[in-house]
Amino acid sequence: MVDQLKESEQTIREGLKRMDEVFGENKIKHKIYGHLLDNLGFVCINTSCFEEAAWFYKQAIDAKKAATDYDGDKGQRKRDIEMSEKGSSAAQRKTKLLVT
Repeated sequence: MVDQLKESEQTIREGLKRMDEVFGENKIKHKIYGHLLDNLGFVCINTSCFEEAAWFYKQAIDAKKAATDYDGDKGQRKRDIEMSEKGSSAAQRKTKLLVT
């Protein structure tokens, strides 16, 4: 499982890097960018990097709000943002459990 997570993390980070290379600052206009950030948040939660996960989920929320390629499907954008918010809340709860 850990090997799969490490491999997933590498693949996701490579995707984010390619988005940056190809689109630069405009990467945030593409909903896939938010999905990649979500996936990295998921990997971070599952490797106990909770603060990092919360950060990636926050970035995903911002990206999904800024994406211009939802093609008028505001319902899908809303569902995608809610998914990121749930991930962020979970990461924040786990971070607080480590502190107490």
